[in-house]
Amino acid sequence: MKGILITGATGSIGAAVVKELISMNTKDPLHLFLLMRAKDEKHLLERFSSLCDFWGIAETFTGGSVSIEPVIGDVSLPRLGMKEDVFTEVVSRTTHILHCAGNVRMNLPLEEARLISVGALENLLRIAETIGDQGHLEKIDVITTIGVAGRMSGIIPERELVEERSYHNTYEQAKAEAEVLLFSKIKEGVPITIHRPSMVVGDSRDGRIIGFKIFYYLCEFLAGQKTSGLVPWLGDASLDIVPVDFVAKAMIVSLFSEEAIGKVFHLCSGRDAVRLMFLAEEFRRLAEEFSIKLPPRIVIPMPAFKLLYYFLVFTADEKRKRALKTLPYFMKYLGNKQIFENRQTLAFLKERGLAFVPPKDYLDKVLRHYLNTKYGLGSRLSH
Repeated sequence: MKGILITGATGSIGAAVVKELISMNTKDPLHLFLLMRAKDEKHLLERFSSLCDFWGIAETFTGGSVSIEPVIGDVSLPRLGMKEDVFTEVVSRTTHILHCAGNVRMNLPLEEARLISVGALENLLRIAETIGDQGHLEKIDVITTIGVAGRMSGIIPERELVEERSYHNTYEQAKAEAEVLLFSKIKEGVPITIHRPSMVVGDSRDGRIIGFKIFYYLCEFLAGQKTSGLVPWLGDASLDIVPVDFVAKAMIVSLFSEEAIGKVFHLCSGRDAVRLMFLAEEFRRLAEEFSIKLPPRIVIPMPAFKLLYYFLVFTADEKRKRALKTLPYFMKYLGNKQIFENRQTLAFLKERGLAFVPPKDYLDKVLRHYLNTKYGLGSRLSH
């Protein structure tokens, strides 16, 4: 039996990874340890029950060759916050680690961002070292982000980035520092694969995702929903997105592939990135189909929009003000001319049966699921 310790199972990628593992028919039985923050056992079971609802399984799931065991823990703590007896069991049975935990807040103080990205990784690697000392560690797969490229321009390669660069925010910088630690361990022979996803969106098959994050609010902004119709001219700027099921499947392919050790996978659209103006048009088209009333879109130059932005924040109600305050973090990216190379990644995955799905094949499903979940068919939203 293979034991897989999974962090971040309540997040978008972690939940999708578990969903894919549940549906697998594997030669070796799999036992999944889901590390979850919880106040006590009752709270743990409540959180696990919500996950089971998302996966469409019973809490007593014992399907096929996969079994699931939620455990209380916290990646920010030594021993990942596990009780001693739980820690002993997990370490004795774990052969693989999937590190999906993380916080995507971009405006944290640098030391706090480092604690989340680097500190948690250090705690995890100490666990991995203990498992390795017991002789049964096979593989570690870690999620970082394509944001580790920071403000680099041009084509971003699928390798360790040693180039000097600045960053848009503390989230990117902390993730880049975490990668420095990962590459040092790879050079020591630790069996690690690094995954750099771009902006993760819903499942390419049905649009489902466990939580709606920045992509969906960005679509509303681009459509003028949060800004009384005012939007900046974006020219040919594009957004690199990736469906959550592709990320999950890629991680699983990598997890069981010795050939993936030491590699960096760019899980992204690359040259198929979506033009932001097209994304705005698609959102507005579907909003109209769902009878969602949007204000007329008024496209203005970016400098003018930046000036008007402060007026919009000042005059907005509290709910809209919170949404508007995230925009400056996004607008910093618009001047970047980046293409995230993914040809080696896609070739590796294709050889193992996983084909890339371009955004044009799933964008409609992703947006429809969001609109249907948030507003419902036929609902009306006034601006």
